[in-house]
Amino acid sequence: AGSGAQAVQLNTNLSTESNHMRADVGAFTLWALGTELLGNVRYFNGTPGRQFGEQILSHNAVTIDRSNMSRGTGWNVGGRDHVFTPGHLMLYEPGNNGLAVIEIDAQRPYANKASRYQRILILNTADLARPYLIDVFRVAGGTTHDYTLHGSIRYDQVGESSFTLTPNPATYPLLEGSETWSEPTSSGSSLPYYGFFRNVSSGTAPENFQITFRESPGTGKKDARLWVTKQEGATVHLARTPIAARSNSEPADFYGFWRPSVIVRKRISSGTQQSLFANVIEPLRDGLSTIQSVQQLPLAGGATQEAVALRITFTDGRIDTYLVNLRNPRVIGGNTGNATIATADGRYSLTGRLGAHLQATSGSRIWTMAASSFTYAGNTHTPGTQVYTGNITGVTRQATGGANDAFIVSGT
Repeated sequence: AGSGAQAVQLNTNLSTESNHMRADVGAFTLWALGTELLGNVRYFNGTPGRQFGEQILSHNAVTIDRSNMSRGTGWNVGGRDHVFTPGHLMLYEPGNNGLAVIEIDAQRPYANKASRYQRILILNTADLARPYLIDVFRVAGGTTHDYTLHGSIRYDQVGESSFTLTPNPATYPLLEGSETWSEPTSSGSSLPYYGFFRNVSSGTAPENFQITFRESPGTGKKDARLWVTKQEGATVHLARTPIAARSNSEPADFYGFWRPSVIVRKRISSGTQQSLFANVIEPLRDGLSTIQSVQQLPLAGGATQEAVALRITFTDGRIDTYLVNLRNPRVIGGNTGNATIATADGRYSLTGRLGAHLQATSGSRIWTMAASSFTYAGNTHTPGTQVYTGNITGVTRQATGGANDAFIVSGT
């Protein structure tokens, strides 16, 4: 959405692995404030340490049991491996009315660890002066889930935490067990990739907190804030990770630049870890936040990981409230939960996938997606056509002269 200094663009990867496509299904990059605000480490073919950029750990996603996506096995075509384990697009709204939504089922490329790997990204550009991204991430499998978010690769940033973190004096504090660090000597060197996290500070998370990536030396023009909700007791590591270069050159090593990186870790000693992350990422124009608070609202029926009620309160009094239902029988592991969800106070309820209510002094707006009923603040909306189904036969894009940004579907 938008253009020039107000352009906002979210990119996420669902591709299959065809030789050079790596373990990054479900990860995202974000363009805002006139720059690539949150990016990914690029592929440096001949640089020692290259394989760090091929780990899901180096992307904005969740790593399970400190292990990379397997990507599965595939066919050798023309001397190259083609592994047909892409992410699956389960829900899509292009954002014609200020709300863009995508749902990804990425369990298949992470089948070595994940029994569920479901991500819903919601980009709100109703007001281009203060856009934000909602990240709802449901993960099951293993015993350790590391939610990672990395700062910019284009310019220097420093990380800040809203609660106290204690510096760890060790050089490689995130190595575990028998892992030891040895510097990579070639682009094919394998190594314990958590050793790339340096200058680590750690702490136990309160229920809600924020991590801010600020442009260094503090010009305040290209900052981003992560608002984390309901992760009390999680371990938080704030560190820095290397970036080999900011150009297309092949540098001699992987330590040309650094970016701030955060891990929100949930770990159990045995059994299957079940995690729900519901966070907000806010670009900070001129270094200032326009959000006052982000909180999860209690749901009827008690705590659940199959739905989220999220409220975002702005400094000018605007309040955005979302109900997100993760129940989707077509997502691997997503056939649990209920078709109808509601807040504990009864003010909001939803039958379907997504309902959103924006309440500002200038008036209110609502959005629904794949929903048959949405009750909000004493009102009820019953949409007409809830969802279009069928085989995708084509695409139309405004950028190439089309009337709309849309899929063309043979069906109803």
